Order: sequence, then structure tokens, then C-alpha cells
Amino acid sequence: MKESDEQLDEILYNLAFGDDLIAREKEIFSRLGKQYSSGELVVKEGDVSDQLFLVVSGSLKIVKDIGTEDEKAIALLTDGEMFGEMSYFDNLPRSASVVAATDSEVLVLDREQFDMIFQLHPKWTTKIIQSLSNRIYLAYLDLRNSAEILY
Repeated sequence: MKESDEQLDEILYNLAFGDDLIAREKEIFSRLGKQYSSGELVVKEGDVSDQLFLVVSGSLKIVKDIGTEDEKAIALLTDGEMFGEMSYFDNLPRSASVVAATDSEVLVLDREQFDMIFQLHPKWTTKIIQSLSNRIYLAYLDLRNSAEILY
């Protein structure tokens, strides 16, 4: 088994699928993986998309205002982390760009694929909610810290 297959198995296990995935589902997941080279754009700020992403291996930077003098890296994503869920659920333009910081493999799920997984593994809902909750909390902390600087 390839190293990325083992990483994918571990990530899927940790995403509340546990040992519930059958071989056919694992094969489907493995086909959803996409390779990105270091520096390659994965998601562009402002684009509208129905895709949700899961980092299988490597690291990716979340960047605001990419390509401008105001460009700012705001987070680094690594194995097992999800991104794109906010735009996925609210159908609004992407709030930031995502660029591969290293050669990376990313699982790319469109709405149909996500809905299939969701129906087969409803406990994944908890992981999605935790991810969204964490993003909201981090945004709150940033806002609070910014307010403290002002006063």
C-alpha cells in the first residue's frame, strides 16, 4: 500500500468513519485525491465553488489578497484538516485563497460526493460542526485581539 493510501486511511478513520468504510468506499475516496505542487493555487479568493477539501498529505497556506501588496498568509493547513466548508455551505465566494506550501495531496469532494458520504456516514456531521465551530472561535479571538489593540 502506498504511503498516501495509508495516510488517507488514517485520516478517514479519524474523521469518525472508524472502520465503517468498506473497500469500495475507500477506492472512491482514493480517486477523489488530487496532487498539488508546492506553490500551486488550490482555491482562489472570490471564486464560487461547491467543493470541500481535506488535506491528505503536505501543507497548504490560507492567503488573503494573494498577488497584491496586502497579501497575508493567515493559516497553515496540514494532514487531516478540512477547508472550503464555509463557502461550501453558504454558497458565497471563497473568503481566501489556498496555495500548496509543499507538494500536497488533497481530497476534493463536490456536493454530490459529500451528500453520498453524509448519507452513508452521518456521524461525520459532528466533525464538520467541530471544524466550523473552531473556525468561528478563531475568528472571534482575532476580532477580540484586534479590538484590544484599538483600546
